[in-house]
Amino acid sequence: MLRFVPLALAFVAVVGVGVYDGMLNHRWTPNVEAEQCAKLLDLVPESIGPWKGESYETSDEILRTAGAEGYVSRLYKNEETGEQVKIWLIVGPFKHVIRHTPDICYPSNDFSRYEKKIGSYKFDVPEVQGENQFNTAAFRKGGVSERVFWSWHKPDDTGTVTWFASPSMRVNRETYPGTPALFKLYFTTSVDPEAPLEDNASNEFAEVFLPMLNQMILARENPEAAGAAAEVYAEKVGLDASDPGDGAES
Repeated sequence: MLRFVPLALAFVAVVGVGVYDGMLNHRWTPNVEAEQCAKLLDLVPESIGPWKGESYETSDEILRTAGAEGYVSRLYKNEETGEQVKIWLIVGPFKHVIRHTPDICYPSNDFSRYEKKIGSYKFDVPEVQGENQFNTAAFRKGGVSERVFWSWHKPDDTGTVTWFASPSMRVNRETYPGTPALFKLYFTTSVDPEAPLEDNASNEFAEVFLPMLNQMILARENPEAAGAAAEVYAEKVGLDASDPGDGAES
């Protein structure tokens, strides 16, 4: 009889790990926090000052693979400069959202990575108090070249929004384990892979998009109010852009 004890203990351990993983990733229960945060993404303005957005539908299969409870897939075009930035913004449980990064997905779609290593980049956004460290890499396929900036955010009660990504996936996994509502954000542009990062259109777009998104996340407990405030902010960006100031004194 005792010879069955190790087998029984192993069975209990396997079941225990499975139950823990299932509870952690809301396999049997609603992910209330992610569902609430997903409502925010439905309210991200399509127009932010001169940046006018065009949304894209994403298949259910891709959303399931990405673990997205909510998403925004949208191309923003600056009507004044012609610059374009595509965003991919999702929220969902850690287990899925931490995966499927551009350095994995692009090569699986026959793109080659231009640089040998993933880079780190911080957008200069004075209105953002929290950190905004993004990974970046450029990819090529035929005559198509794209640069992607990506990062994650874990909501908390500190009153600031921190976007952090490390070139080391191990560090990223250790930073966000078990997060029920993990945000992932991409900025993608079609550019020469050798172009300086500071000249990328994502810089100008991030200046208006990140402050707005961060404020929405901070107000996530009241999505409707967060969405209304975002619309006001987006309109203000447009007014500021059309009013360069009084100029020199006469």
